[in-house]
Amino acid sequence: MKFWDTSALLPLCVKEPQTVKIQDLVQQDGDLVVCWGALIEGYSALARLRREQVPTSAEELQSRQMFLRLSSQWTEVRPSNLVRDQASRVLLLPVRWTVYEPMQGRVIGGSA
Repeated sequence: MKFWDTSALLPLCVKEPQTVKIQDLVQQDGDLVVCWGALIEGYSALARLRREQVPTSAEELQSRQMFLRLSSQWTEVRPSNLVRDQASRVLLLPVRWTVYEPMQGRVIGGSA
């Protein structure tokens, strides 16, 4: 199970250079955990691409539908004091972490 930032979900819905890498990550572990606002953030990213005139209207609609399909499969972390408090405690633990940097098209990892 991995926590997915919306910027890492975007290549699953829009053809980008790192789409294949992200699809491979999903194949390895399809349990997507996202922030409660991920769907709206995804739609916002698609609107930005539209303003930059990247996708056609049909491509944007297809991407929005893909985000909606993904949202039916992912687990959303809802905002609450409990979630904030648990996240604060987790940050104190020595953990192995992995981050996908979509702008650089790479996955990095380390220990905290």
